Amino acid sequence: MLKYENVSAGFEKTPVINDISVSFPYGTITAILGPNGCGKSTLVQCLANKKLLLEGSITLDDVPLYSLTPAKRAKRIAFLPQIRELPSMNAETLVEQGRFPYSTIMKKRTDQDDRIIRRVMELTNTLDFVGKNVKTLSGGECQRVYLAMVLAQNSDYLILDEPTTSLDIKHRLEFLELLKSLRNLGKTILVILHDISEAIQIADILILMKEGKIINVSNKQEFSSNAQIEEVFQIQFKMKEEDNIQYTSFTL
Repeated sequence: MLKYENVSAGFEKTPVINDISVSFPYGTITAILGPNGCGKSTLVQCLANKKLLLEGSITLDDVPLYSLTPAKRAKRIAFLPQIRELPSMNAETLVEQGRFPYSTIMKKRTDQDDRIIRRVMELTNTLDFVGKNVKTLSGGECQRVYLAMVLAQNSDYLILDEPTTSLDIKHRLEFLELLKSLRNLGKTILVILHDISEAIQIADILILMKEGKIINVSNKQEFSSNAQIEEVFQIQFKMKEEDNIQYTSFTL
């Protein structure tokens, strides 16, 4: 299990998140919600950048995360950040970068690499982009290629920072269904979302953040009746269910 204990983290010794203690059970989707600037990205960036960690500890199966080599961490945790530079390479080559934890200096691409790369490109509907330079793709298309890349790592944990932002409605719905399928296959997913409706649709656990702190951790049933949603987002929030379909509404 991935576990934070009394974690404070930030930039240049200035905390962005403070005294965070939380765990992420295997085989679940955890959605992290909160207004802009509340520390959501910093919370997950701690998993990729030790320099952000100011106090506390992060462990994976009771082993300090940063006692693992970068390759071993990458085999356990795949991270897709919110902001990325587009390299000048074709989509398949970019997806292949996700296999780096399994490579050595002299090792060539294997049959297993080929199978995994094809499989994740099928899952993300990116096979049509195999020979295309990613710089020529739309924002949503690039997002799907990057998702294929992190899936190619074949890691236990999948960390996604606002992954649906550039997707149109069709690919957004497909993406959410893909996350649920990955969860059912045993993946553990942490995903930062701005859309409360999306979070309620897919998440087993919902985390609500405000001003660098976690103020609520709950399942979707508890979360949907939580008055803290209105306090944090400064909105009026209602949710109802009809014919096993959940509807949410928001007003100022």
